[in-house]
Amino acid sequence: MKKNNRKGFTIVELVIVIAVIAILATVLVPTFGNVIADAKNTALIQEIKNEHTNYTMKYATEDTYSENVFIAITKNSTTNYYKFANGSIEMDGDAPKVYTAAPTCLPIYNAATDAVTAAAHTGDGTTCSACGATK
Repeated sequence: MKKNNRKGFTIVELVIVIAVIAILATVLVPTFGNVIADAKNTALIQEIKNEHTNYTMKYATEDTYSENVFIAITKNSTTNYYKFANGSIEMDGDAPKVYTAAPTCLPIYNAATDAVTAAAHTGDGTTCSACGATK
């Protein structure tokens, strides 16, 4: 009786395993990309809500307070503005809408300096031509 001492995988078995791994990677990599983007959006939404809460707690009794406000958040020397209006964040699909420069017709709360720039409405003196607010 001859005993076969060869141990290991055949080339066919290895090719099949590599093919299965490649198929799984092709399907799962885009999914992980979406998960990361969703997590970043969720974190940003929470940060905007937290900063709006800070703004409300500090300025609710002052003349500069408004229910509608831009929240300025600075990261890596870049400031983005996010509009918080009527109790919610203005969205662009699944992500908060980004303004690189905020219109001056709404107050701007700067999270980094914890200060508010008052609204500077434009128009005929009674109604803002940018946002329609009455003075």
